[in-house]
Amino acid sequence: MLASADAPLAERARYYKQALSLILSVRRPSYYLGQDTAALADLTNSYLRRMASEGAIARSLADAALAVPLEIRKRAGASPVIDFTRQKGINLARTRLLSLLDVRSLYELDRLDLSVRTSLDVEVQRGVADFLRSLAKPEVITELGLTGARLLRANDPGKVIYSLTLYERGHGYNRLRINADNLDQPLDINAGAKLDLGSTAKLRTLISWLELIAGAYDRYRVMSSAELAAVDVHPRDRLSAWVIAHLQANRGADLRSTLESAMRRQYSASTAQRFYTGGGVHTFANFERADNGRVLTVAEALRRSVNLVFIRVMREVIDHYMYRAPSTTARLLENASDPARGDYLRRFADREGTVFLRRFYEKYRGKTRDEALGTLLDGVRVTPRAVVVALRSVWPDMQAADLAPWMARYVPDEQYTPAALDSLFNRYPPEKFNLNDRGYLARVHPLELWLIDYLLGHPGRARGRSDRRLCRCAPGGLSLVDENQPAQSAGPAHPRPAGNRSLPGIAPAMATARLSVRLADPFDRDLDRQFRRSARGARGIDGHHRQWWHAFSGTPDRGPALCRRHALRNCLRGYSGRG
Repeated sequence: MLASADAPLAERARYYKQALSLILSVRRPSYYLGQDTAALADLTNSYLRRMASEGAIARSLADAALAVPLEIRKRAGASPVIDFTRQKGINLARTRLLSLLDVRSLYELDRLDLSVRTSLDVEVQRGVADFLRSLAKPEVITELGLTGARLLRANDPGKVIYSLTLYERGHGYNRLRINADNLDQPLDINAGAKLDLGSTAKLRTLISWLELIAGAYDRYRVMSSAELAAVDVHPRDRLSAWVIAHLQANRGADLRSTLESAMRRQYSASTAQRFYTGGGVHTFANFERADNGRVLTVAEALRRSVNLVFIRVMREVIDHYMYRAPSTTARLLENASDPARGDYLRRFADREGTVFLRRFYEKYRGKTRDEALGTLLDGVRVTPRAVVVALRSVWPDMQAADLAPWMARYVPDEQYTPAALDSLFNRYPPEKFNLNDRGYLARVHPLELWLIDYLLGHPGRARGRSDRRLCRCAPGGLSLVDENQPAQSAGPAHPRPAGNRSLPGIAPAMATARLSVRLADPFDRDLDRQFRRSARGARGIDGHHRQWWHAFSGTPDRGPALCRRHALRNCLRGYSGRG
């Protein structure tokens, strides 16, 4: 407009004056554009006269602009209403481009000069979005027959959100054709929400179950009747047992007929049973109470979405994975005479202990005693008992008076007299509690106390080590080893006052009983007797071992009072921290 000589002078003057006023308002935008627009008009007119007098603009343009009043809009015009349902495909493409182009924000993306082609079918996408949006109208719901029982008869259909994703299968890849929903918000239900629906979970369970049946069919279909009868199937592997029985009764059955027969298998829908899962004991309910006493086929349960049938199918899948092979852990643990149990326990203890010790070693190496104790106590919910037990576990020559600054730092709300500190100090001597008990009282992992105590006694092993050094725990002590070098003994513990029973002091004698401790099977009496003999032999060396013996077999007064399961629990508690 301004550059066109053919444009009307009045129009050119009006636009010129508006552009000039905006440039001048930059000096004080909130004042000129908000508080005093008349002052901006006067300033603009003065510049027009000055520019005309100096020949910067034509006199005719200046006179025409001076004659035009300066109009400033008080508020911005209403933004056009955005239909977000029509933007889902475009926004999905823009979001994917952020990662493809390594752009940090949509703001930066919108400033790139580029053209993008997608696999989305624009016309079909628009039609699907319009149809999903129309489902908010009651008359459309009625026309589609969606007003039956448990559908949309008594509900507002406008509150239901629908989404659809459609891919077209190609050679080696799938093309996204439709990405639509009826939510009139920027959120993309398909790409930005994670849906976990009961019916889809049933479908996933069914697919997994049928795949396992197909796999079992492939393994057993080539066997003769005699070979099928000789297969060792665990009683809890009901899936393999059914496939074998089906093949024995239907020689020559193909995969399709086998899967169809599997869909006709019957399961109880009873809700009376409790199921043990990773989250504990659970009970489940059916959608229809009338199904609680029924026995249904898998096909009927899928059609009617009966929960308990699929809970039992899921349990069958789990049991199949646990018991299908003779060497599975589940079979090993239930067979008390299996010699591999001891090896399994040893590997478990090694792995768990190594994980925790490596973590604690990186946390405490190179620290002084006060730094290590500060790091330890800063990471737990501190109580007076926890402070005392933690300090005394790693500070062998500590006195009651040394407690005062630590109690003032970590328990500032408590006021202790010297007599109270002395009483608290004498209440928790380390020789009175084993390592597990001290870890419990201090609210920390027992191995954390043990490692701090060891590193303080072996400063040469705690400093100057490369990160490739590993921590490995054994009941005989701690070994710091290179990944490519064999483990070496940690050596003798640092000197301790007489009567102190911190863990590093028991290393030599515990090495004697190491094999028994590490391999003791809580359900094997022969190994248990060997374990006790080794422990009794080690017990007489010094007072440290009496504490260790108490942890596994009870007190001398009561004899071996603790059962073997309790002994195993105490053994593993120090490794896994799950006690």
